[in-house]
Amino acid sequence: KISKEFPNKLEVINKQIINLPNILVKEVEINDEISRWFTGIETIKTSDWRSDPIIKFVGVFSPINSRLFLRFVIKQLVRKDLFFWCGRTQFVVFVSEKEYNCMTATPPNFKLYRSINVMYNTLFDIESLETVPYNEFAFYSSQPTTKSVSHTFDGNARLVRLTPKEYLDELDEQTLKDYYYFVTQTFMKRKSWIIPFLENWFPNCGPDLIRKGIPVFKYFGDLRPEEMLDLFKYCYNRSDYNSSIYKAFSQNDIFDNEIDVQDIKLDEEDIDTKDKEQLVDNEL
Repeated sequence: KISKEFPNKLEVINKQIINLPNILVKEVEINDEISRWFTGIETIKTSDWRSDPIIKFVGVFSPINSRLFLRFVIKQLVRKDLFFWCGRTQFVVFVSEKEYNCMTATPPNFKLYRSINVMYNTLFDIESLETVPYNEFAFYSSQPTTKSVSHTFDGNARLVRLTPKEYLDELDEQTLKDYYYFVTQTFMKRKSWIIPFLENWFPNCGPDLIRKGIPVFKYFGDLRPEEMLDLFKYCYNRSDYNSSIYKAFSQNDIFDNEIDVQDIKLDEEDIDTKDKEQLVDNEL
């Protein structure tokens, strides 16, 4: 109705933007269509990154969609693309309790504390606002049928507010991509010793790390998110960073596949304690 009253000021795009990650997985030429979805954002004047967010995204997700969509958002934030063309976009969304636990897990909870947790907590300020039972929402199949198919989910949905960190304006796209790669690679085996592992990338870094307070026998999975960011900053500021083996590895385009759902499958399994160190969690 509003779009009819103001045809030159409002355009309603009848698309499910929440399904955007699923669409991107398909091998079809849709770049023009996706760009059209975000045309309105492009017209907004770019704001200073540290100013208050001028766009708020509000949504309700099913448990699976919350994972797919928010991982997609993380990758776009690393690129500062789409949602972040004109500055910071704040997300006020309902997510599953499981996804919220992924956001807030701390070491040494190896079942939940993964690279995704580090990315959430170093890229966003996270606030929990409300808890609502899923049975108060109605989710329907996106497949065309003669009758709507209702989907129900057990447990609660958590309303969270995700605001991109102000300090991200200090990091350009390539540095953020390097950081993304650093976190995902070091957390592939969270029970790897930090110093021996990094010595492979940055020879003779051990004494520096010990002086920084990192014991010889400390796991990557023992580091809190802010400690992981500090560790990356140390590596980034080394004189041999650009010529390091790590930098050569990080040049691979890790964004070819927009969504990797391996962590969704892993989380559905009951992981035995003795197998924790064997987990490979490419969950981003």
